[in-house]
Amino acid sequence: MPKLARPQNPMLPSACAKRRYIRSPTTQKEARIMLTVQRGPKIAEGKTKILYCEEGRPGRVDIEQKDDITAGDGKKHDILSGKGAAANQTAVNIFKLLQSNPMIPVAFRGQSSATSFAAPLCEMLPLEVVVRRRNFGSFGQRNPHVPEMTVFPRLVLEFFLKTKGKQWNGMGLPEDDPYIRFSSDGMMNLYHPKKPLGSDWATGELSVPEIITSKRLDEIRHVTPYLFLILEKAFFLADGLELIDFKLEFGIGPDKRLYLADVVTPDEVRLLKDGRHESKEFYRRNGQLDKVLEIYQRVARATERFPDAPPQTVILWRGSTKDDFTPFADALKSGAVPGLAMIPVTCSMHKEAERGCRLLAKAIQEHPDAVVIAYVGRSNGAGPTLAAHTHAPVITVPAGWERFPEDVWSSLRAPSDVPVMTCLTPANAVLAALNIFAMKNPFVYAAVRSKLEARLTNTIEIA
Repeated sequence: MPKLARPQNPMLPSACAKRRYIRSPTTQKEARIMLTVQRGPKIAEGKTKILYCEEGRPGRVDIEQKDDITAGDGKKHDILSGKGAAANQTAVNIFKLLQSNPMIPVAFRGQSSATSFAAPLCEMLPLEVVVRRRNFGSFGQRNPHVPEMTVFPRLVLEFFLKTKGKQWNGMGLPEDDPYIRFSSDGMMNLYHPKKPLGSDWATGELSVPEIITSKRLDEIRHVTPYLFLILEKAFFLADGLELIDFKLEFGIGPDKRLYLADVVTPDEVRLLKDGRHESKEFYRRNGQLDKVLEIYQRVARATERFPDAPPQTVILWRGSTKDDFTPFADALKSGAVPGLAMIPVTCSMHKEAERGCRLLAKAIQEHPDAVVIAYVGRSNGAGPTLAAHTHAPVITVPAGWERFPEDVWSSLRAPSDVPVMTCLTPANAVLAALNIFAMKNPFVYAAVRSKLEARLTNTIEIA
């Protein structure tokens, strides 16, 4: 059995922590397909979960979610019957959503019981990786000049070193899980996680743990905001929930690849709905225990409604074979959105209007979630004509407009009830189509938004 990077002893709350119990109301559970897992010995136990090895299967584990809920580094502790099941279902549904994109490595094999899931055993990196859309929590303590709940157009990515007992390699710490700043020369500086940088305590440069290689750190920097964007859209589509921030952990699997590991539950995310906290934050703020349990169950139900990536199609329309689709196909490929289809149609709406309307009706019937891009030379009246005969969005690109700029007017001067969009370049037309798809597809949203965020700026100075 491979060893964990950071073997953990059972982490029990302090004797002075007040413990309260509340029972879950009986609910009808839908039948689920579960993996059969033969549990072996317990490997580690934390405040909210237990890790078991899988009998006879080295490199595999079963992760059990407990009914415990804690806050303030264990100073506040309660047991909510049913919380473990709700948290587990949330984690399972999130991992299934992310795992549907083969580009995302997730340490998840499948649900093994109402309160557990099976996963590959990972050697965990001693990092907590936080992404924030708004200023909340410890970020505001380190940046008191930033008003609470300030929106960050560009996601804020932060790293914290996972420690225990206020110690790191024999060095005393004022608080566990200090804030990290990595330097370009492969070193790191640690700061108090809840005070402005440099105002109270900081270390000099320290060596980065060997397991946190520069390659792995770059991969985490790349993938973590992308994961946030997927969940940001998925939570909103599922139940109008706003993702404020989340905390993730990563590990190295038996195949030596980097994986999103551990769990993602209302303990690790902050969610808002209509100004109300729909996560563990409600418990931190001394919310009623029965309401806390209801929040975990509501979030679990919301993740049940995570949308599958819908079959979406770009219908590329041209008047003749002389109109070259290559720039559009190249732009779609550069978007790297899995599952997005492209259907070419060649028909002159001037010369074959009746046939064109039949082809349009057939294409939309077979691909109802579609955007039409019309790329026609000379007078591009095809775009407005198509827009007048379909509910699907139509984007027109006047081919050769550089030589004949007056042709653009054929696309712009459309009559009433003809909502056609005009773009002058194939790349912008494809981007406009992707933005439309992104309204209900978390993966398209993440693809286009991540490119946008690369050039956005947070106008407030951040330490």
